[in-house]
Amino acid sequence: MTASNENLFPSFTGKAPPVSSAIHLTKSLRNLSKHAGRTRRGWSAQSSARLAIVFGLAVSGLAGCSTGPSITPVEADAAAPETRRTREVVRPDLPSPPSVAVDAVRPRVDDALGRARMSYAAVVDSLSLPDYLTAPDEAGTDGAQSASDPLGVDQTPTASIRAYGRARDRYRHGQPAEARQLLEEALRLDPHAHQVLRLLGRIYIDMNQSAKGALYLRQAVRIRPDDAWSLYQLGRFAHGQRRWAEAIVTLERALSIEPSDLDIVVTYLSRYLIGQSLLQLGHDTAGIEQLNAYLSMPDRLSRTSRMGRELGFLHRQRGAVWVQIGDAHCRLGEYAAADRHYRLAIDAPTVNRAALHPRQVYLSLRFGEDEAAIDSAIDQLSAGEYSRQTFAPAHYVIEHTGQPERIIQRVRDLYDQSHRSTRLAEALAALLDDDQAVALLVEHVSVRPEDYAVGQTLMDRLMPDRLDQAVQVTLTLIRQRPDEAVTFAEMLIDRVSDRANLREALRVEADRDKGFAAHYLYAQALQRSGLDDGALFAYETAFERNPDFLVAQIGAIEMLLRAGDHEAAQERLASVSDESDPRVKRFRVMVHMRMDQYDAAMVELKPLIDRDPRDISLRELQAEILIAQGNNYQAELALLSILDMAPTYERAYESLLSLYAQLQDQTKSATLMRRMQSSIPNSRFARLRRAAHFIARRQYAQARSLLEALVAEDRDDLEAFRDLAGVLVQMRSWGQVEQLFVQRVEEDPEDETVVSLLLMMYREADQTDQLDPYFQMAQRVLGTMAETYVVLVAQATLHDRAGAADQAIAAYHRALAIADDSRDDAVVEALIRLYLEQDRIDDALALMDEQAERNPDQAGDWWFLKSTIYEQQGQPDMAEQMLVKVLEVDPDNPVANNNLGYSWAEAGRNLELAEAMIDKALAARPDEAAYLDSKGWVLYKLGRFAQAVDWLKRAAARPTGRRDPLLHDHLGDALWRNGDRAQAKAIWQLAVAYSDKHKLAGSPEAREYLLKVHTAAKAKLSSAATNQPPEVAPIGPMKDAEHDASSAAPPDVK
Repeated sequence: MTASNENLFPSFTGKAPPVSSAIHLTKSLRNLSKHAGRTRRGWSAQSSARLAIVFGLAVSGLAGCSTGPSITPVEADAAAPETRRTREVVRPDLPSPPSVAVDAVRPRVDDALGRARMSYAAVVDSLSLPDYLTAPDEAGTDGAQSASDPLGVDQTPTASIRAYGRARDRYRHGQPAEARQLLEEALRLDPHAHQVLRLLGRIYIDMNQSAKGALYLRQAVRIRPDDAWSLYQLGRFAHGQRRWAEAIVTLERALSIEPSDLDIVVTYLSRYLIGQSLLQLGHDTAGIEQLNAYLSMPDRLSRTSRMGRELGFLHRQRGAVWVQIGDAHCRLGEYAAADRHYRLAIDAPTVNRAALHPRQVYLSLRFGEDEAAIDSAIDQLSAGEYSRQTFAPAHYVIEHTGQPERIIQRVRDLYDQSHRSTRLAEALAALLDDDQAVALLVEHVSVRPEDYAVGQTLMDRLMPDRLDQAVQVTLTLIRQRPDEAVTFAEMLIDRVSDRANLREALRVEADRDKGFAAHYLYAQALQRSGLDDGALFAYETAFERNPDFLVAQIGAIEMLLRAGDHEAAQERLASVSDESDPRVKRFRVMVHMRMDQYDAAMVELKPLIDRDPRDISLRELQAEILIAQGNNYQAELALLSILDMAPTYERAYESLLSLYAQLQDQTKSATLMRRMQSSIPNSRFARLRRAAHFIARRQYAQARSLLEALVAEDRDDLEAFRDLAGVLVQMRSWGQVEQLFVQRVEEDPEDETVVSLLLMMYREADQTDQLDPYFQMAQRVLGTMAETYVVLVAQATLHDRAGAADQAIAAYHRALAIADDSRDDAVVEALIRLYLEQDRIDDALALMDEQAERNPDQAGDWWFLKSTIYEQQGQPDMAEQMLVKVLEVDPDNPVANNNLGYSWAEAGRNLELAEAMIDKALAARPDEAAYLDSKGWVLYKLGRFAQAVDWLKRAAARPTGRRDPLLHDHLGDALWRNGDRAQAKAIWQLAVAYSDKHKLAGSPEAREYLLKVHTAAKAKLSSAATNQPPEVAPIGPMKDAEHDASSAAPPDVK
């Protein structure tokens, strides 16, 4: 060992680690016993017994110098007289359970095992010291000031001493900012004042500026190396920064100082932090020793201080520590000891049993106790909530015992005994093959249609290969429970990727069935595809088939609202027969809100709340209305009333925190956060919020610790997983980000959420220095996965954003080559965009033709896109042909009608037909500025200038038309033709102004379009200014001659 280590840990010098360990443990225990009287009621008999056992073992270790493993306090409690038979490992190569992290229980080998078996003394001897422990401040007195002269009165200026005294008084009276200013003044007078440095460090730590506080504490420790409190804070800070070795040696140095000024609470916290740091470094034996020392804490230790409360919180989580110790014993191959600690964890009040059960199954299988493993797996299914984590042990047992029939029968018996429990239905289905699972779930849902979760599981089993059967099941559910039709429709539609195929199947079913359920389901499919007109008709048909089918009528009302026809929606709502139905009243509130009629909405809502004041959903609606009205105070009261009724209701906390963030009220946010941590401290939402709080303050180490715990508890918690990956990105820990994703892929190679998360985070990367390393990392992760359609699309997307067009095109091609008929339109559109950017026009057009042939139902969409491309390429004839084809399959398409009508008007052809087509577009979208402009322009071409001016003014008044340069150019021409020359020039000036940004336009097409308008409008103004007839747009072929005279010699040119 180094000389510095000998000075730091004199009790560990020598050649008999067990003796030195016993000496040090004896000192620690004497220190603990010295503090025992500080508690209000003393130690419990059990704790005293534990202390006696440990103290006796330490002394006996001194006498005998035994080199064998010693019994820890918890093991002394756990070890009853050995009456059970010796358990032998019969499955030495058993892999870790799927719901447990891969390395959590896997036995260590070779060098890793040697490192894991190192004693605590050996570990400490092997670690180097941080510089603040090896280089005392030369300005100090022999490296430290006299204990009787803590401020160095003989050397310290009087002004510095006085400033320190005032600062300490301010700090004690809750004025840290004033105290900090005084301390900084004292430090300027004497840069080596130890107590000033220490108090400054403490204040910065209290202000959540730990990094700055640590700087001052390091200086304090250089001056006084025996400052135990500062050493503890530095060790704690190093632990938070994941500097595990530094944390261990610094905390051990704090504990080794005699006499120590550390509070007994800090002693236990230090053992906990040292134990956790040791486990992180792979020193399992040493970590077990330290965590057992922490667990020997007296049950009634006083916890009135902040650190005491922290220790109390940790003590309530001791079950998790027992699990950690059990895992460490597993890694050491000490399975009997692991089993004892897992058994201790079972009785802990806050242990995560969903994480503990798989470990017990693992040990039972290792010992060949298959029946016990089966019992543990079944216990978890009967007690836990359904998730992949709860039924994974059952799959694991089946895989390694080869007894699927026994386990399935046990689960089936449990299912029958529970009177068809929803949770157990899903668990049993997960163990069966597809045919058996579908039969079970269909039977369950037919008996209990209210079990929506089971219905969702059924749809997952049926999709995508059994679409027809899924449709029939959904129709049956809607017929049985029409009031829940929305939920049933969502179960089906949300799980279908090929919406076009689903719409066609439902259309055929609606034509064949003629019942309300089929028409309603068809309406839902149309609505979710954005085909609102067809959805409205289908909803109305469903309502005609069943006049009592209120859900269909509400669907029709929603379509009217989306179309902006608020009056029709209100009229339809007034026709509902059962106005007393709460759903109708609730929807009437929603209609008023959509129309921004918040006062009317509140009038409708108040009787509902009076009738059922404890209805939380109504209170939420009330708060939403109040926020929209700007009445934030009353909204806050409404949300707080929800928490008074339901203190654990997470959405109320979420809404309140959002409101306080909007108001920038950090005080109320902090108060609410404290209330949330008190009411639901261990809830997922509360811990996520704490993590978000740390992230916002850039305290990434604390956020990382919370998120790692959430991910370890539930591997399916995608939000926690995403936030953890994001924190690692912010910390630039690219290797650990990659490891996080790769581990998830290893656990489930078919988990495509990994791909989604990678892409989402790449799109959200907002710092240039993150993009390239993230791109490289994401490509390596995707390289570990099979080349599925989703993975190839992800690789193409990454290349696309990185600007590697050729690689992106190649990856998209490989993806489409292995895709089935349900290839994603978004992928095809991305490939078309890349073709166009590369000027590969023919390739883009050919791909559109291929898509139109593959999906005839969507052919019109692709033909319309082709018309746009032909227009951009200066091929108006081809563009017109495509629009005609669109209208052949979709005669009412408003965009195609408008575009073709405008194209004919611009060319002066087929003007009467063009006007009729534009009128059809306006019937669908009467307020669309582009359609109003088309109407005015075709009237202009027909020579009806007064009418043209009216329509063009309406277009210019719309929000999207107010700054449209071409629309104003049209309006100026119409005004000039209509004889209003002064106003025409004013409008042309606006056209010039609005098109003046042509140099800043993003695309070449946009620049060319704006430049053309800009040039034409300026030329007209120039001509008008010199009494020359401006070159306004020509009118239709049959009308030009009639207006040549007025155009050639305009009167009253101003």
